[in-house]
Amino acid sequence: MLDFWMLEVFHTLKCVVSKHFDMKKLIFDLHSKEISPVETKESSCLLCGNKEGKEVNRFKFNDKIFKTVICKKDGMMYLQPQLTEELYRKIYEKEYHLNKDPSLIDQLTAEVADDYVRRENDAKKRVNEIESFKPAGNLLEIGCGPGFVLKEAKKRGWNVEGVELSNHFKEDLEKENIRVHVGDFLEMNLKPENYDAIAMYSLLEHLPDPKAYLTKIKKLLKKDGIIVLRIPNTLKEGPRLHLLVHLYHFNLETIIEFLKQNKFSPQKINLNSGAYKSKKYNFEAPNMHIVATVE
Repeated sequence: MLDFWMLEVFHTLKCVVSKHFDMKKLIFDLHSKEISPVETKESSCLLCGNKEGKEVNRFKFNDKIFKTVICKKDGMMYLQPQLTEELYRKIYEKEYHLNKDPSLIDQLTAEVADDYVRRENDAKKRVNEIESFKPAGNLLEIGCGPGFVLKEAKKRGWNVEGVELSNHFKEDLEKENIRVHVGDFLEMNLKPENYDAIAMYSLLEHLPDPKAYLTKIKKLLKKDGIIVLRIPNTLKEGPRLHLLVHLYHFNLETIIEFLKQNKFSPQKINLNSGAYKSKKYNFEAPNMHIVATVE
């Protein structure tokens, strides 16, 4: 199983934004050459395993029809079918390349450039959230990317480590004495019961097997440790339903049920956490911020 994470939509696309912005077209154009021919696999409801659901959205990509369906039993939304793991890896590798290519910097719009400032401010808020439950201790962030949260936590005395699929950010972070584990999280030999907090921001919805992640996280957390999640609060409409890389779409009810099924107890839920708002492009994406403990 691969360890997937994805930069938020505007980070993914930041190097190719133009005045005539069309999110769906831009996503498809960015990925079309990377995943041809399109190979897919069957998918099912994350909560009950049901493979049949009511269609709420559909889109065509490289002559292949993809649907977002909602399970009639429990309301879980998911992408049907899904790309193969090999194709998802190609997509993420392309996005890493775009985010590290200095020749593309001049194409950034002012809004997306300002988004780096937003990320730094978000990092402070996220560490504040963690510290409302835990004083400084051992923090692991899965899908740490450029390490905004880890850098902020390190300043405050935390022992920090990151997990990444690719080594694109490893060198920069290790210059700041931040250890980065590169590869498949599920296959990593990390110390059991070692972490006071494990964070995953904008990651859970991209994973082919979220249950396997939670199972491993339980083993890595100390007995009184916490898991911190940031995930989209997906409605039945919106641009996120057009994303090939969002495999599962959670709302408040389905994320609570998913956590309970995997023996986590939500302690705090913020439904207005980290919503991305773009006045210029008339786009808003609500998110949920969740802190949970092991039952």
